[in-house]
Amino acid sequence: VDALVRPGDVCYDLGASIGYLSLLMARRARRVYAFEPAPHAAAEIRKHAGANRFENIEVVARPVSDEPRTVRFALTDVAYGSGIARGETRWPTIEVEAVTLDAFAREHELPDLVKVDVEGEEGRVLDGARELLARGTTAWCIELHNPSAARHVLQRLHEHGYVARTLDGQPFSMPERVGAGELQIVAEAPGRR
Repeated sequence: VDALVRPGDVCYDLGASIGYLSLLMARRARRVYAFEPAPHAAAEIRKHAGANRFENIEVVARPVSDEPRTVRFALTDVAYGSGIARGETRWPTIEVEAVTLDAFAREHELPDLVKVDVEGEEGRVLDGARELLARGTTAWCIELHNPSAARHVLQRLHEHGYVARTLDGQPFSMPERVGAGELQIVAEAPGRR
């Protein structure tokens, strides 16, 4: 986060959970939009932001996907792992309205950094962010949850001239196995810096 967030940046934290990364972003950023539909996790973000006197964090209680639509959002019994339910789930669900990043950005400040941790929806998130990707000024930090989502993400990034790297700055190459929560990439376009 410290390497990617510049003083005065606007950050979008997708899948903010309890807001740990939102708090790290808020130390330098002018504004952090913390996207977290799970009510129990969103309450934690607000509590942590207040305890740290961060008035620059705004919780957005909506999931992000490829199109605006009503989705079933599964709520785990912990503050992480909740996500859009595709099919049966053992967790309770709520219905919420998904938003695309492009639609959100048209009505809010454009992001300098987008962190994405959305439990397998990461490819769909980028499908709904084609305008942002085309601008080429946003840095992306994306957690990949499965091989299909990883390929989808890499395709979208490469279409717009982004170069994917590992968190330690090395060129990214697709591993044979992608386990949920085990793989993160950073992508910046030439126009960012």
